[in-house]
Amino acid sequence: ELDEDIPVFDPAGIGRPIAVVVVEDLDRKTAHALQYAKTMRALSVQAVHFETKEGSSKELERRWRELGIGVPLRVVRNDGDVASCLAGYVGALPDDADVNVIIPHPAHMGPFERLRRGRLGAHLARALLPYDRVRITLVRDHAGLAQRLVRLDERAVDVPALHEGFAKRDSGRLCV
Repeated sequence: ELDEDIPVFDPAGIGRPIAVVVVEDLDRKTAHALQYAKTMRALSVQAVHFETKEGSSKELERRWRELGIGVPLRVVRNDGDVASCLAGYVGALPDDADVNVIIPHPAHMGPFERLRRGRLGAHLARALLPYDRVRITLVRDHAGLAQRLVRLDERAVDVPALHEGFAKRDSGRLCV
């Protein structure tokens, strides 16, 4: 009786999504979000950074190129509202593709940071609501689990060693 009027699942209609990783900075939580995007076997993985002031992303772009991550970083001019810029970016993707917007999230936050991120998440969800084929995934960093140190420029960044095949030391370059 419970399975009456339930359509039969047809896996042939499911395609691989486009993964869009929102990048604030090149840090451990972003590396973990990129690892997640690669594990989902997406049609394509795109990294997008929303630039608040023209030219302010030059250092991020330089570090991104030097690391040879294998995912191009797209810099989009931010008009002041990240949610509407993200919605515009997603709206320019093919209409027939599923899109998974991946938001890197820190492992630990204080109450004010949690409130700020919660409001931002709600704002993003409202902006993406008109798009039927878009999902938002918060990928939380796993600080405190098995980690190792990888040298990035002059600073050291911990990278989770959870997915050994995705993060490896290669002459000081992070390969994700």
